[in-house]
Amino acid sequence: MIKVEIPESIININNKLIALCDKYPIDIPLIEAANFLGMDKEGLRNSIERGGCQFGLCVQKNIHGNRAFKINTFAFYNWLTNGAIFRDIELHRYKANNLDNNIS
Repeated sequence: MIKVEIPESIININNKLIALCDKYPIDIPLIEAANFLGMDKEGLRNSIERGGCQFGLCVQKNIHGNRAFKINTFAFYNWLTNGAIFRDIELHRYKANNLDNNIS
């Protein structure tokens, strides 16, 4: 088996992502998401509005064009990790099923 060393910078980013999700377990404020991504809040708003960020929703609040943005924490985490949580769940299920089959 090949061992891959994870750079400290990647570990730090992952820890920051976990802390952000723990702090905002339901929805992440747009400014916090923009800060995490290292981008301007207006840039993130525009990207969400144009459908470039699958984790965010934009709705027009009234006829004057006021908009509201929502960033669901689970969707944000899932997008940034490319669904790694589901791969881990499937791996655990696979291991559990194989363990059960070996016992029977």
